[in-house]
Amino acid sequence: MVRRYLRAVIGGDGAAAAALLDASANRVSETTTLDASAKIASVHTRATGPNSAHVEADVTTSSGTYFASYDVAKTANGPKITQHELIKP
Repeated sequence: MVRRYLRAVIGGDGAAAAALLDASANRVSETTTLDASAKIASVHTRATGPNSAHVEADVTTSSGTYFASYDVAKTANGPKITQHELIKP
């Protein structure tokens, strides 16, 4: 799910990215940072419960490498990203 979200953001498809977010995750905020130059370098997933996971990703862009953090959980509307953050270390 996080790879799909990142691909949608990188590809400029805000609607597809937003569809993967739970209402608690607010809005797609990575679009100003992740453009067509971005590449997903790595993704690591750790289960945090029977219906949830924490996902970390490294994304490289023309302006540097970013660290992304996502919480994914089963919701009434299926699995959704419930929290997301992108930082440049």
